[in-house]
Amino acid sequence: MKKTFLILFATFVATCLCAQNYQKGYIVTNENETIRGYIDFRTDEVNCKQCTFKKELNAQPEIYYPEDIQTYRFDDGKYYVSRNVKIGDTESTVFLEFLVEGIMNLYYYTNNNQKYYFFEDEKGEMTLYTQRPDRINDENQVVTDYKYRNLIQYYFRDNKTIMKKAVNMKFNQKSFIDVAKQYHQDVCTSGEDCIVYVNKKPDESSIKLNFSLYAGIQQSTYIFDVAGAVGYNIDSKKHTSKNIAPVIGAQVDIMNPRWSKYFSIQAGLQLSQFKKKTPEIEIQKNISSIYYYSFDYKGITISPKLGVKYTYPEYRLRPSISAGVLYTIFANPSFEQTISQNNGLNPIISDYKMRKTHLGYYISLGIDYEVKTAGSIFIRASLENYTKSDASQFHGKDKIKTPNIVLGYTF
Repeated sequence: MKKTFLILFATFVATCLCAQNYQKGYIVTNENETIRGYIDFRTDEVNCKQCTFKKELNAQPEIYYPEDIQTYRFDDGKYYVSRNVKIGDTESTVFLEFLVEGIMNLYYYTNNNQKYYFFEDEKGEMTLYTQRPDRINDENQVVTDYKYRNLIQYYFRDNKTIMKKAVNMKFNQKSFIDVAKQYHQDVCTSGEDCIVYVNKKPDESSIKLNFSLYAGIQQSTYIFDVAGAVGYNIDSKKHTSKNIAPVIGAQVDIMNPRWSKYFSIQAGLQLSQFKKKTPEIEIQKNISSIYYYSFDYKGITISPKLGVKYTYPEYRLRPSISAGVLYTIFANPSFEQTISQNNGLNPIISDYKMRKTHLGYYISLGIDYEVKTAGSIFIRASLENYTKSDASQFHGKDKIKTPNIVLGYTF
């Protein structure tokens, strides 16, 4: 079972890494033909290198490079154009992301984690702005490159408002868009709108974090190694004890919509309880007496979890499946066992050191319902199973199972 789970989990992760994220859009060929279809929405760096396009979702993808097409654009988002640029001593044709289209165009480009902005004037001349990484000087001080501010002030030296903005200008899309919009506001005096296009989501992070809280019930099953617990020459049968306990937890889903809108990495922390007082169990008979065994135990469990989640996101009601690993820790467990006989002798009372940690895996099925407040309500049922033994621990043959069902809210 464990090997099967590991194989399935590895397949699950591999599928996640290979997932694609097609969205509606169009391309404009070098022959000025507009072709509508679906474009794979990736990271900024990948988008600046290539366009992966399908005419239909079930069609084979076609990869277009900057030399192959003029433009590609997502219906609800980003807009890329093919341009020949010179960075340092290297001249190449790349896809630039349009941030502002108008009298003065503004583009964004990234490569090898280095960001670049280009202003293009009415004559088609392009001016490059970049920022070098922070460095440590001889006095162990962090030095930040603000040279771009001086270059902006010089380029727009006839515009006092922009020169003032540039003094504390940040090196991000929003700041450069503000400069471009200010320029158009000042030069367009006829009352008409001179801006054709503006990126409405500047500096949009490719990483999204969704936080959730949940609560529910859990069947806490503890399987004791009875022979090890009693320490007598008795039958080596295991005893299973169950109780219903509340379970609460918090989790965060980490996703990159540029890679896939279906998959996310899921990390969380879950709390529950084991608590049970058992009736007497007949464990051994001999000629003179009968032995009875009972125990009373309790403990709070803390379970960090890490896994992968798949959600089908096309509708408000979204089915999901997740799988991963968890590590359950018993916090301050207590256990008291009693052995009594039918011959009237005083019972023997002793402690039993419960196994403190359990490594396991979980598989969950759930339904997420998106509400109008931009969050979602979910219900989820989970099977949580654990390794059978751990020779490094006291009573390492003890085992737990913690299936549960929870109701939660994602913010």
